Amino acid sequence: MPTVVHGSDMVAARPRLWRITDRRSFEEVRQHGRRARRGPLTVTWLAPPPATTTPPRAGFTVGKATGGAVLRNRVRRRLRAALRELLEDARLPAGTYLLSGTAEVARMRWSALVQLLDDTVAETLPVSELASDPSAPGLTQDPTSMSAVVERTTDPRPRS
Repeated sequence: MPTVVHGSDMVAARPRLWRITDRRSFEEVRQHGRRARRGPLTVTWLAPPPATTTPPRAGFTVGKATGGAVLRNRVRRRLRAALRELLEDARLPAGTYLLSGTAEVARMRWSALVQLLDDTVAETLPVSELASDPSAPGLTQDPTSMSAVVERTTDPRPRS
């Protein structure tokens, strides 16, 4: 649904966020993506193929354990809107994202949800991606803070 810019007849388009819907893409992200979990939110990120200019793609998994259909849809809508907000602010690198949330996502304050998503996305990105983009999510302009990012994103445990 386009947004109307007040004071003019122009309609501003939503930022481009493509959805993943096919099973193969979901499985590829699950098997090969980088996963981070913070509280009620899990984000898995898979780097885009080299030399592609497609917008970020996103898929959402909200299981029945979260609650009824109304609650699950609310969680999905809030996650999608928060992802779009990050995209509008140029804080969402290209790639494929798989987001999952619990019922707590539906009850969180909006600003807290966006900040949590921003931090969790930053945690999934490789250090090389963060180092090459100073405006990447969760990164400050202080170069000494990079050690904290390196410690947070390097996980010695084998991935399944």
